[in-house]
Amino acid sequence: LMLLSQSPRPSRTDGNACKVLYVEYLETAPWNQAAYAGGEVVYSGLGVGLIFGAVHESAALGCEGRLALHSLHEALGFYRRLGFFDCGPDPAEEGLHYLELSGIAAAKLFSEGM
Repeated sequence: LMLLSQSPRPSRTDGNACKVLYVEYLETAPWNQAAYAGGEVVYSGLGVGLIFGAVHESAALGCEGRLALHSLHEALGFYRRLGFFDCGPDPAEEGLHYLELSGIAAAKLFSEGM
């Protein structure tokens, strides 16, 4: 499940002139996560597919694939592997980490075909 913001917002890392599409919520079922499924994943790659869809929507809105989101500590490795830049804990969001995917990192995701 993924929920995207209805309108782009200024980037915190690429300057206020650049816009990012904010991912309000992203969640996959526990049986899609190796740590919870005892190593046997039923549907692998769903989280990556959701991010790929968000990058596509960001590009369609003129944000060049840029994304932003807040993440739980447990999911930081997932986002970092996809190329998100970790801006660190956001005190306004109860310690959740704020991350952004740049236009360059988004283009890399597309070129690698995930």
